[in-house]
Amino acid sequence: MNYVYNQKWVFGVGFDFTRLLTHEKVDQISQDYSEFYKEYVPSWSAARVFQLTPVTTAVVQYEGKLHYTDTKNNFTPDIVDGTDRREINNRLDSIITLGLRQQIVPTLFVQPFFRYMYTNYNMNDRRNGLNYHNRDDNTYTMGSSLSWEINDWFNISTFGSFEKRVSSSSRVEDYTKYDLGGGLSANFRF
Repeated sequence: MNYVYNQKWVFGVGFDFTRLLTHEKVDQISQDYSEFYKEYVPSWSAARVFQLTPVTTAVVQYEGKLHYTDTKNNFTPDIVDGTDRREINNRLDSIITLGLRQQIVPTLFVQPFFRYMYTNYNMNDRRNGLNYHNRDDNTYTMGSSLSWEINDWFNISTFGSFEKRVSSSSRVEDYTKYDLGGGLSANFRF
């Protein structure tokens, strides 16, 4: 749900629920399609829109997501050294996005962006004598898209991005990722 104030501010709140099932039997008790993961995610956001020129718009946005998880792992006990292993994926995502939309010609737009996400895991893992508190991940993403709005109903776009994640936990791999792609969109309004 979004609320627009003064055509410059956009505030939002939301809620997502995810439930994952497996068809594989992991033990003698499990039935077909047993649940192995649930996640409840309330979210909130605030964005400021800046009209820089008649054909250029900039956006600065903050978004927060609080993940409450329930992971059923049939290979380890739920409680280890007082730690509830089912909640190991609980985390807070804080996301800052800077974006620009530039009209090149009346139907062609370029949209570069930069996104920073800080993720804090409420984690207390003591398995194998290791002790991790508050794992922090920093994810940096930058990229751009080019879109041609053929008419009110169809557009063609291409995009490219670069992403790098760095984690404070030595047990979590850092990564670098490149994405390229394109698409065709059809918009129907009733």
